[in-house]
Amino acid sequence: MNWSDGNERIALISVTDKVGLDELAVCLIENDWTILASGGTASHINELGIPVVEVSSYTGSDEMLGGRVKTLESKIYAGILARDTTKDMKELSDKGFSTIRLVVGNLYKFSEMVSSGGSNNECIESIDIGGVGILRAAAKNYNSVLCVSSPRQYQEVIGYIRSNKVSVSARKRFAGECFAQIAEYDLDIAEYLGFSRFDVTDNEGVPLKYGENPHQSARLVVNNDSNYPLGCKLLAGPDLSYNNVLDTNSALNLLNEFKQQCAVVVKHNSPCGVAVSKNIVNAITNAIECDPVSAYGGIVGVNGTIDLEAAKLLSKKFLEVVVATKYTDDGLRYLESKKRKTKILEIGLDSNEHGNSPEMRSVRHGILIQTVDNYDSWSKLSYVTEIKPSKHELNDLKIAWLTAKHVKSNAIVLAKNKMTVGIGGGQPSRVRSVQIAGENAGCRAVGSSMASDAFFPFDDGIVEAHKAGVRSVVQPGGSIRDDEVIEMANNLGMSMVFVPSRHFKH
Repeated sequence: MNWSDGNERIALISVTDKVGLDELAVCLIENDWTILASGGTASHINELGIPVVEVSSYTGSDEMLGGRVKTLESKIYAGILARDTTKDMKELSDKGFSTIRLVVGNLYKFSEMVSSGGSNNECIESIDIGGVGILRAAAKNYNSVLCVSSPRQYQEVIGYIRSNKVSVSARKRFAGECFAQIAEYDLDIAEYLGFSRFDVTDNEGVPLKYGENPHQSARLVVNNDSNYPLGCKLLAGPDLSYNNVLDTNSALNLLNEFKQQCAVVVKHNSPCGVAVSKNIVNAITNAIECDPVSAYGGIVGVNGTIDLEAAKLLSKKFLEVVVATKYTDDGLRYLESKKRKTKILEIGLDSNEHGNSPEMRSVRHGILIQTVDNYDSWSKLSYVTEIKPSKHELNDLKIAWLTAKHVKSNAIVLAKNKMTVGIGGGQPSRVRSVQIAGENAGCRAVGSSMASDAFFPFDDGIVEAHKAGVRSVVQPGGSIRDDEVIEMANNLGMSMVFVPSRHFKH
């Protein structure tokens, strides 16, 4: 949009927060804009000696109801919402209205009033109406209007004003930011009035039988683009429980790490077996054999096809969920007939399943939000010991490393012959996780490769691994005692590689 191409340069400003307004107003006047402003905003600009047209003068209607009605006028909204079409321009002209192509607004400080202990009447009067209205109108018509909803944006806007143009991508971005601010603002008001955005008793989402435990209620809110939890398709069995959803999600995230055909077993939201094989039956067998006791009542996930032979193998175990990318007709029929209480799911896996969606976790009085941990640290490994791992050991190290990323910290994973053989996680002590992984592996630890999700603070973890029979190690390094850890690996005849980033999971 080029503001010099016959467009009337009228900017509407209605702000509570006056920070940065002075420089913006000066820039507008220097670049031949007319400023419309309401109430206190107009008074502030007037005091700067900058010409301003009050909204009440522009519309011919005085403010009403103690300032509750200021900008709620058709002349204002028509000027903002008019599209750059012949029809809309003619209609404006017939009414004697002008276009408004820049709207600057921020809202009454409702949350601050609530936080300061304001009375109910003060809080209600701090609910913005006109400000929300003009911002929504400007954001809706971003093809023709620049909507500025925060003082943080002023410097960028000043650049656009001086250049007399602003791209549609910038206008769209500003509009998105505006709608996000309004949404948060409205939720704050709703919560003040008694609504909880996280109320499990409301009607949003699908009610679950119960939560993690029978005394907890639970609901599942599914994204609009998905008809079933996790993007899965339920082929047979009852609906997923709360715990099933969590465990299946963990299984799918782990499967997404592997390009080769792979089977995983998850129990209580933690991996207890991973195996890679061109033969799906071998993969499932090896994944279960990593920890056959823990596999009981768990979830088996496969990034391949469940055929009849695989179905017969799975039918021998009590499993809560089986999830795979595909099933043969006879394989599915067999599972349905033998495992009536098992949830049988089908899903297409995508290495970028999360896209730009963040991870969110609730905490007391808030939510933690972070980007997804999809950093490819393996491709940047470096050799740090005198002995280098063999090709065979590197393959096992990679399996262990990709698995460790999905084990609760402190995480230790032992792998051998393309399968995990021992997993230790969730321990405050890293050396204890090494011991648990070794105990779980037993004699299979001899000749295995070990992954640690974060650095070894001391060399005792390496000593314990060597006692178990580990020959090769991958870890991110970063300890002040890295040299001591590497020296111990060299003394014990072990190979070690570093990757550039840890993968904590809490």
